[in-house]
Amino acid sequence: MTVQMRQLSAVAAMPNVTLQVLPAIAHPATASGFVLADDSAYAEHVTSGYVITDETVSAVARTFDSLRAESYRASESLALIEGVCSQWATGASPLTQAPTEGSA
Repeated sequence: MTVQMRQLSAVAAMPNVTLQVLPAIAHPATASGFVLADDSAYAEHVTSGYVITDETVSAVARTFDSLRAESYRASESLALIEGVCSQWATGASPLTQAPTEGSA
């Protein structure tokens, strides 16, 4: 996990990349993966994938905008990734540690 977190940090530092972390919340965008292009979109679900080229693209774009709004800012996301990376580097899993007073 430490290597993966470091890779995410490196990707986040690229000038043409904006990396944002979505908090663990219920959001319509987490039901499936999707890619948004200029005038089309591709949505993938557990059983198949769909290319969308009609007015539904606007709905997918609105979902993406909502997803960005609910996510941490890029700087906050990078700080979170780097903090989790530091925890993984010590050999401790941030997934199983009890929250401390400052992190709860």
